[in-house]
Amino acid sequence: MKARTHDRVLSLYPTTRGFGFARFDDEHFLIDWGSVGIRTGNKNIESMRAIAKLIVRTNPTLIATEDVRPVRARRHDRIRRLHALLIAHAHARRIPLVRFTRAEVLRYFNVETKYELARVVAHALPALAPRLPPRRKAWMSEDVRQSLFDAAALGLMTFSKEKRS
Repeated sequence: MKARTHDRVLSLYPTTRGFGFARFDDEHFLIDWGSVGIRTGNKNIESMRAIAKLIVRTNPTLIATEDVRPVRARRHDRIRRLHALLIAHAHARRIPLVRFTRAEVLRYFNVETKYELARVVAHALPALAPRLPPRRKAWMSEDVRQSLFDAAALGLMTFSKEKRS
């Protein structure tokens, strides 16, 4: 097995309300996690301020995020611009960045919905289990906590990809 090159992974999942994050020191050692809400001002600028502070605080050796480049990625243009800002910030700080598409994440965890993904992640990381959002009904907005589970899934996937490389 190849030695790991990254031991401090920060995974970020931007949303229309802010972003979710998970900071790992190892595949099964979740250090910090949460959802940050951005309510006022320019959401991309405010999100990047919060992300920059988080990067300074956590000092990651790798950042993992969603790949929004594919045309089929159903993300708002503002979120796509936020991803571009995140990529530029990581590049400026010389932090490697990995991106996974939504389809890759669902396929890796062998699930079809975000709720199923959250359940699998909660099982893999018991510290997150109390934050598991309820199953979403058709008339409900997505629970803000879902971004936390999406971020954690990206982090878990990052370590798995390193094992195989």
